[in-house]
Amino acid sequence: GPAEPFLFPVDPHTNPGYYDMLIRPMCLREAGRRLQAAAKEYSKLDGDAAVRFEEAKVAEFARNIRLIVRNTLSYANAGPMVVSAGGEMLRIFERLLLDWVLAPEDKLPPLTMLDDDLCVEVHPTDLESTVLLCDGCEGNYNITRLDPPLREIPKGDWYCPRCISGRWWGDLDPRIGKSIPVDGVTGKITKCLYAKPEENKAATFVYEVRTADGETKILPLEKIDAGLHESGQAVPRIRFLEAVTESLGYSSGIDHGYRPDVVPVIINPNVSDGAAQVVLSSSVFRDLIATSATLMINDTEEMTASEWLRLLTLLLMKCSSSDLVQSVASEMETEAAENMAKAVESSAKISDFTQALPEPPFDDQQDDTDMDVEEQNVDIGEFEQGPESNGDSNGKNTGEPKPAAVGRPESNGNDAAAPMVVEANAVEVAPMDIESSKADIAFVEADTANSAEDELKKKRALVLAGKVARMKSREDGVAAFCIKNQLRSTVASFEQDCVSQVVESTLAPKEPGLSFAQTRCRGVMCDFCGLPDTALGSPLLRVPNEKEWDELIQHATRSRRTDLVADLRDHDQHATLNKSRNKKLMKISVRVGDDLISAEPDESYFTDLTDGGMLEFLPRNPDGFQDELLFRYDSNLPFISGSMTGHEGCAVAAHNARKIKVVEKFKENEALVAEREAGITCGRTLELGIDSAGRSYWHFNTDLDSLFVCKPCPMGNSKWRKYSEPEAISSIIVSLGKDPIVPELKRTFPAAANLIRNGTWSELLLKRHYKLNSFANTLDATAEHSVEKESAEGENTEDNDVSDEQSSEDVDELFREGQTVFVESKCRKMLWTAMVIGIAKHKKDTIYRVKYQGWGSRFDEWVPSQRVVRYSDDNKKVQEEMLEDAISGNGDLPSTLESLEAKSFLKAKDRLRGHGPLPDFNRIACTPPNASSNKKVFAIMKAALIAIEAALPIGSVDNTEKGAWRSDLASQWRLKVLQSEGPWDLMRLVLALEESISEEWIRPDLGHLRSGLPGRAKALEEASSSSLAIRIILLDRSLLYNYVDKKRYKSLKSKK
Repeated sequence: GPAEPFLFPVDPHTNPGYYDMLIRPMCLREAGRRLQAAAKEYSKLDGDAAVRFEEAKVAEFARNIRLIVRNTLSYANAGPMVVSAGGEMLRIFERLLLDWVLAPEDKLPPLTMLDDDLCVEVHPTDLESTVLLCDGCEGNYNITRLDPPLREIPKGDWYCPRCISGRWWGDLDPRIGKSIPVDGVTGKITKCLYAKPEENKAATFVYEVRTADGETKILPLEKIDAGLHESGQAVPRIRFLEAVTESLGYSSGIDHGYRPDVVPVIINPNVSDGAAQVVLSSSVFRDLIATSATLMINDTEEMTASEWLRLLTLLLMKCSSSDLVQSVASEMETEAAENMAKAVESSAKISDFTQALPEPPFDDQQDDTDMDVEEQNVDIGEFEQGPESNGDSNGKNTGEPKPAAVGRPESNGNDAAAPMVVEANAVEVAPMDIESSKADIAFVEADTANSAEDELKKKRALVLAGKVARMKSREDGVAAFCIKNQLRSTVASFEQDCVSQVVESTLAPKEPGLSFAQTRCRGVMCDFCGLPDTALGSPLLRVPNEKEWDELIQHATRSRRTDLVADLRDHDQHATLNKSRNKKLMKISVRVGDDLISAEPDESYFTDLTDGGMLEFLPRNPDGFQDELLFRYDSNLPFISGSMTGHEGCAVAAHNARKIKVVEKFKENEALVAEREAGITCGRTLELGIDSAGRSYWHFNTDLDSLFVCKPCPMGNSKWRKYSEPEAISSIIVSLGKDPIVPELKRTFPAAANLIRNGTWSELLLKRHYKLNSFANTLDATAEHSVEKESAEGENTEDNDVSDEQSSEDVDELFREGQTVFVESKCRKMLWTAMVIGIAKHKKDTIYRVKYQGWGSRFDEWVPSQRVVRYSDDNKKVQEEMLEDAISGNGDLPSTLESLEAKSFLKAKDRLRGHGPLPDFNRIACTPPNASSNKKVFAIMKAALIAIEAALPIGSVDNTEKGAWRSDLASQWRLKVLQSEGPWDLMRLVLALEESISEEWIRPDLGHLRSGLPGRAKALEEASSSSLAIRIILLDRSLLYNYVDKKRYKSLKSKK
């Protein structure tokens, strides 16, 4: 068969240079050997590890087979017979891999039918009928069962329907044709598409979903599966996803030269055999013939856009082949190359890593720029008061002493030459011989105290020295322990241990909070070198990981603070036995979305610190962390913390390595930018990048203000979109979120980036679709309306009562720009004070753009008129009452959860959560007014699950440091409940809570009902809103909330 040349390794004697030319030689024997070794290792695994191992090895085996074929093409002396055999073997392998391994389980043939000599679609009549061999996939087909059936064997090459259509996973996916909910409407899954993998991520699939309103959306595989689970149409996960995305399937892309707009050349009697062969092999020749025929038959005014495009493409190809165009293009390319070399050379000279850092998010001072800054010029004459003018402007004595003024004894009457007045206390004037030309200058010698700036510098130097001394004390404590540990065996032979006392008195710190017990981290290793603190004699510190470092360095190098300190100390009790164990201070950071927020630049806060305080680490030991954080808090010194652990030397080395990496990455990006800009100037435009959905973004030299977006289509005809307005480009950048292409788009289109910074892009977009009322027009309309109303009242006061009331209502509904109003929250439970800054009308609806009092401009939004309430004293009282209700009702359950058993125990004593505040259950259960009924029910179930966990008594779950419900895992569980988007996500969390609760806290009379529920795998597979509701209600009814056992896990804590 075709696999025979590839069974064994290539003989180097018969194929010289083979192993010198190929880096990774491969044969079927080696691929099989690796597969057998993987099977032995697979037998030792189970669970998820076995599944992941199996998927990885299947993908690796497929790559090895494809590598064999690629090697035949790379080796020059392989010969046509070997190359042809390799191509045939690959086509057979891809067919069998798809049909026998990668296909869905319900479409896999049984093991007894895995015989390639049988037909691809086995049928009992195959033994009596003629079987035809496909020239593409080498599969057998019964000619009587084809569609349409064949009566005789065709002449020449024949390709099966699967090869012609390019059969692949998308034709077998069980998700195709199913309906799922998409943003409140129903959508039908119509197509499966391959998604290009992002950096450091595996390839996957996306799906085209057509909604009921005719819109087409592209959704990832994860959302498709979640939607199917939510709608109760769960499908099995894709086995071997990595191998499926790499599978080529059947022989796709076979070009027979058929075109829908012309007669097929093979059956056209007017086309010779030679011309037919050229047509089949050259697409340019086909386009040229088709364009010539179009020009001969049709008038130019009747030509379609596709015909014009084809004509222009051919003309461009003809013109570009001329010598003149080639000469001009060469000059442009040479000039562009020189400019690119200069740009790359200038970027290569960058050595300071701060120049390579991106701007931090929300780095705009729009609130500051809107303020009017006035310069006050002080008139010197105001200070030159006589002895009788020591009072206010009315001649009254204010009783304030007048500061002594030193100046010229006499005035020469020339105001322009008036001397500068110097005011000081205890100033001595030194008489000097001054020339007449310099008579307007007074020399003053004064003994002044140290300035405030000098005092601050001295204080700063003292606290920095104290910080260094504290760090040295901790290092000395660790060193003392290491020395005593090394001398332990020697000292044991002495009659009296004086060495340890000397080491202890010399090195061990005496200050509170710096002892070895508050420095050492027992059992913790450095994440960089893998050694404990005692191995190097250096305490372990909290170090940011690479992601945290990337966020912090942008702010720190610009003298911006990113961390706040919450003081949780009990100032009323200064002395407690367990004071060292109680948390005193907490580090807090503020985020808007995923972006870290920092304060205004403060140079004094980062004075005399390296890299903006990025090396000011805090101890890993909890007690030492609290003590050092308290010192930094009291001394107004910056600090850095993180999720990693490391010695100071390791942390500094990692910091320096990350700085080098930032500079190198910046230089690479600048080189790419220079290449792209140079390509634009010489007509060789490169794409700005590709987003996660596969769309490419372009910027052409002929239209520098426009963004072009290319959306690829499965049929090969890409769709292009052009966006010229800055606000439209801003909307695209905002919609991309955190996509890697966003920084490049902001750099290329600075006007759009500025609109995003000041938050005006949405307003400009709305102005294109709505008719906006200006402030002047609104006032004019109100004035005219009031005049008409007064005249109508003067003419007839009785007959027009109804019309007067309607007019009054119209006036009440109209809010002006600049008017203060109340805005009702989406949950209808709060009133917020705001100011109207914009008005828009669309048909009969009116919307208002409001700026909330005390909030930045980034929180401005458009709200419907139904949520805008007039500002009045009565409504202000309503606002206060609603605020009081919200504060007093925090922790109360919504009315729909009144029957929950956990409600009675939320505020009871001895709860597992401790004395922490209860979450706002009403806010968790709150949904937008236009939300579907499924989303409303889902939000209520999330609030119920959070309430059950908040009411758990002490002892019901293991919340020790290594328990299944320790504090960090419990916090993650609550966060995932709030972020869950479908029944499958929430069912997984319900099962986790059920498995963590001890059986002693389950009512015996209801325990048998829980045992009848589906198991974990089946519950996740069949997760739906109804199954979730049953499980949550049964969990609430079966729990013993009033049973408390404080000693259940106390023994475990005491051992530690």
